[in-house]
Amino acid sequence: MYATVSFPISSFKTFTYTIPKSLNGKVRLGSCVNAPINRRIQPGFVVSIQPEPRFKGKILDLDSIRDKDLHLPEELWQTLD
Repeated sequence: MYATVSFPISSFKTFTYTIPKSLNGKVRLGSCVNAPINRRIQPGFVVSIQPEPRFKGKILDLDSIRDKDLHLPEELWQTLD
């Protein structure tokens, strides 16, 4: 599985990451995760999960879930659509 993650950086770009087996079933839409970006581990939010990646380049693994209790609720996602 693959997660698209949005980072709170100036451009608010999204990046695709592989969800490692150790995080399968734990990462969900809105999860706050740690992921490598610019050679550092940064916090970001999962904005989509898909079985196949849209990005065709090298894809890195998510590092970890930052805080299992910190996630964007479904109601907020509906207002962002």
